[in-house]
Amino acid sequence: MVCDLRTYKIPNQISFTGVMTGLFLNLIIKGFTGVKMSLLGIMCPVVMLYLLFLIKAVGAGDIKLLAAIGAFVSLKIINVIFLTFVMAAIYSFAFVILKLVKRLAGKEKNRYGFSRMHLSVPIFLSCSVYFICDMAGV
Repeated sequence: MVCDLRTYKIPNQISFTGVMTGLFLNLIIKGFTGVKMSLLGIMCPVVMLYLLFLIKAVGAGDIKLLAAIGAFVSLKIINVIFLTFVMAAIYSFAFVILKLVKRLAGKEKNRYGFSRMHLSVPIFLSCSVYFICDMAGV
């Protein structure tokens, strides 16, 4: 998330390291069944979000980041993606309100259009909520 906030890019090294770590941990914990489930978790965001990538609604880095998370949580990535979109809706609403307040206060120079939004923030928030709920057994 920090890299994305600074540069609007999620480095491939982060995604690759996440995918490999998730695969390795699932291999150790659940054997080859874990690797199979991990691979399904990696492919799921790619398949689900490819159309959104084509219309430039999400970036490739966001999909790779979700794939890395999927390597850890397998098919539960579907829940994380759903929660990410809920968090993104809340985040984008707050983003628009903040821009409007700045514009009304005269601190916003750009009168036309809005900036790009970082999807890594809702991804981080949704992962945090998901893992806290999972640890609590909710």
